[in-house]
Amino acid sequence: MGRSIIQLPANMFRIQEVIYQVKPDMIIETGVAHGGSLIYYAGLCKLIGKGRVVGVDIEIEPHNRKAIESHTRSISQFSDSWLIYRSSRWFCKILI
Repeated sequence: MGRSIIQLPANMFRIQEVIYQVKPDMIIETGVAHGGSLIYYAGLCKLIGKGRVVGVDIEIEPHNRKAIESHTRSISQFSDSWLIYRSSRWFCKILI
């Protein structure tokens, strides 16, 4: 999908299986880096027809942020624990 992923391929397969089984309303990823896994999770949510993805990081480089925000299923924003707590009241199943 055009963005680097800093995870082992085996882990990505396992996470894919968890997302399919749980079908979360929201996935929160802490530590966005290049945004590859964030976009990957958003693509999985699109395939199963459910879920949104939120990326939380201290700093996201402008070119990475632009690429992440261009994907229709992802939400990228600087955040603190208050926003995570508050957003957890909006959804039923959250995968972190």
